Parts: sequence; structure tokens; C-alpha cells
Amino acid sequence: MLRSLVVAILFAATPALAQIGPPPSSGGSTGANPTATAGPTAVNGSATTFMRSDGAPAVQKATNAQFGIAEGDGTTVGAVAGVMSQVAADTVHTTSATVANIAGEDDFNGASLTATLATLSAGQTAFITDQASTALTIALNSQTVNGVPLNTTLHSYGFCNYIYTTTATLNAACFPGFGTITTNALGKFTDGSGAETASTIVDNGSLVTSGEAIVSTQVTLTDGATVAVNANLSNNFLWQPGASGHTLGSPTNTTVGQWLDFLIQQPASGGPYSVTYNAAYSWATGSAPGLNGGASAYTEISCKVTATTPTLLCYGPVTSATSQTNVSAPTAPASTSAYKMQGLAATITPTVSGTILITISGTITAPAGTTVDNGIQYQISYGTGTPPTNAAALTGTQVGGIQSYTSAVAPTAAADVHVPFSHSAVVTGLTVGTAYWLDEAAESITTASDMALSNVSVSAVEIH
Repeated sequence: MLRSLVVAILFAATPALAQIGPPPSSGGSTGANPTATAGPTAVNGSATTFMRSDGAPAVQKATNAQFGIAEGDGTTVGAVAGVMSQVAADTVHTTSATVANIAGEDDFNGASLTATLATLSAGQTAFITDQASTALTIALNSQTVNGVPLNTTLHSYGFCNYIYTTTATLNAACFPGFGTITTNALGKFTDGSGAETASTIVDNGSLVTSGEAIVSTQVTLTDGATVAVNANLSNNFLWQPGASGHTLGSPTNTTVGQWLDFLIQQPASGGPYSVTYNAAYSWATGSAPGLNGGASAYTEISCKVTATTPTLLCYGPVTSATSQTNVSAPTAPASTSAYKMQGLAATITPTVSGTILITISGTITAPAGTTVDNGIQYQISYGTGTPPTNAAALTGTQVGGIQSYTSAVAPTAAADVHVPFSHSAVVTGLTVGTAYWLDEAAESITTASDMALSNVSVSAVEIH
């Protein structure tokens, strides 16, 4: 009786045990392939089918706009809040190497190394730097930069950033570094869309070209007793002297063939000031030019580096020397056998070429009672030192031909003889910066102290 009761209770508590065997074919679930795609949001299905044990749902590939699976390419990535980003570590090379750290930075630090750039694929970039004091060669690959072969030389702290454009071409932005550009230094500047915003600069080893103007930023020099000039900073300098006697120092870090332009400005008040120059500066005109003395006025001087010492050949404002002197009545020469100086005391100091044109003109006069065949002969003279006085003995250098005049008739009055004269001579080889006097050497003909020169005008101008 007790055994029958226990069996009855078990069947009542577990009704599923009452049916043993496979489920009926009608009214149950069947297996099927999944149709939904997994994503960040749950997909609530409604089908009565189930996924088989060897099935799997489709998962889309990740993009910037959606979650999904990511396919690795061997590059380190990081993930923050479920979002992955590429982390490209820097690679330091102490020997020549092929750049394969695409999208990372490859730093070369060693003497005379070569970086061989791997061929870039779509979406890839490469950044190469020279961390050494010697040149780094970026070797040619099958791609070009705007049609120019890739072989490029970098110098200390130079860099090149290469960006894939097509299977055959790259864009590149380069800073060649601190050194001499030797071959194919390439620079192209683009905005965020890739559009070119400035001209490409190309050095093919013999010629540097640019489609637009290249402007060197003006650097203001620090004034002092000796003014330092660093040619690495610019080719364009402004100097505002604060006192006379300050010296423009010999420039440092120059390159033979480099041009340096100096703009020297006077103060608004308190000037004008004069300056001097280090012996490294030589002058095409033989001497340094004077400065414009006006308030806030500028004087421009351009110098080309001709040797590594350094030595510079400089050009400044060209102001030719001129001179004008008038003498009313020199004394007639008191000799018929020796020339006497007329004492005109004109002077000129060449500033540019040392070649001057001298013109002396005036009137020949005779006293009352002069006779036939009385006359005067005269010749232009010049020299250095103290100008000779009237009636002094012949001195200096005589130039041009000897001019003369003799009276064909005996005048009845002094006013009867007023004969104009003018003659010129070109003098070459004078020393720039040296003062020269200009005069006439004259001698009487037939009668001493008879005919004379009057209202004499001495005009001189430097020519070049």
C-alpha cells in the first residue's frame, strides 16, 4: 500500500517524465541560419526557429561611423571606451634601414645613413627625420613626388612627411634642415582637403625653383658697440644704431654665395649717426657709403659672401662726387718762361670710381696798352695736399692740352679784350676718399703780367 502511494506522488510532481521520447513534429521549434547582424544595439528577434550549435551571426566590419569587428594589419592600436585608435610608435634607427613603420615616425641618428622608403599604399603616410649632424639620404623607390624622383637629402633636424596619392605618386612636405640643400629638396604645402596652398620648391641638384616669391623674414639686430650678425637667422636685417661709431660685426654661419641685406635706419631724433664696418666687409666702390642723415631715414646695403673667412663684397648707395668753384680775378702770370699756378683752390673727393671730368671756363682779359702778340697760355692741373696759391710755382699734374690766346691787334682800351675760354679734361685712377685740388697753370706770352684769366669757373664731376 505504501509503495503505491510513493509512485503516485512522483508522477504528479514531474509531469514531463510522463512522456518519454522525441517531441512531436507539430507545434515545436526548428533550426535555421541566423539572419540578423550583431551590433552595439540588441536585435530582438521574433522567429520561432533556433540557431544551430555550429552556426554564427554575421558581424559587420567597423568603420568611423559604426561598431564592428576590426581586421588587424600588424600595427599597434589602442582602445578607449570601446573605440580603437591607431598608435604608431616612433622608431629610432642608428644604421641605414628601410622605413616600414608606416604612419609612425622614423628617426635616423647616425653618420651618413640612408632611409629607404617602402612603397606606400592607400591611406598610408610616412614621417622621416634626421636627428644627426650629418646628411641623411632618403632613397628612391618606385613612387615619385609630383613627378620628381624621391631621392632627397636631409640635414640636421630636417624632416619629410610623405602622403599616399596614387600607386605611382606621393605628396610630400619637407624641411631640409640646417645645412646645404644638395638634391631634390621637396616641399609642398596643402590644406586639410589636400589642395595645394603654396608653391612647390624643388632643388634638382643644380637649380632651385619656386612658383611664387620667397620672402626672408627681417631680423632686427641688437645694437651695441659691435653688432652681431647670424646669417643662419635670415638674409634680411634691420639695424637701428643708437650712437655714432658702432660697428657692424663680421657675420657668423655664412655660406659662400649667400646674400645679406642690411637696412640701416637713423633715429627719429638725436641723430644722425655714422657707423663703421668690420674688415670682413669690402666695398665695390672702394669705400663704405655714407648714410642718409634724415630723421628715421633708411640706407640699404647689400653684401654677397665671397669666401668662407667670411669675406663680403658690398654695394650701397652710389653718390658721385661733384665740385663747383668760382674765382673772380686771379693775378696774371708774372713769367714768360715758367708756368705759375692761378690759385683757384677748387677741390673734389671721389666717392665711387676715382674718375673725374674737369671743366674750367672764364674770360681772358688784357690791360690797356697791351701790344700785338701779347697773350697767355694755360693748362688744367690737379694734385693732393694743400692747394697752391696764386702765382705759386708750377706743381701737381698737368692734364689735357695747352690752350693759348694772343692778341692780333693792339687794343685802345682794356675793355676791348674780353675773350671767353673753356676747356676740359678727364682724369682717371684717382683714389676714392682722397681729396684733390684743381687749378690752372698759366704763363704769359711776350709780356709778363699782361693778359689774365678772370671770372673763372671750375666744375668737376665724378663719372663711372
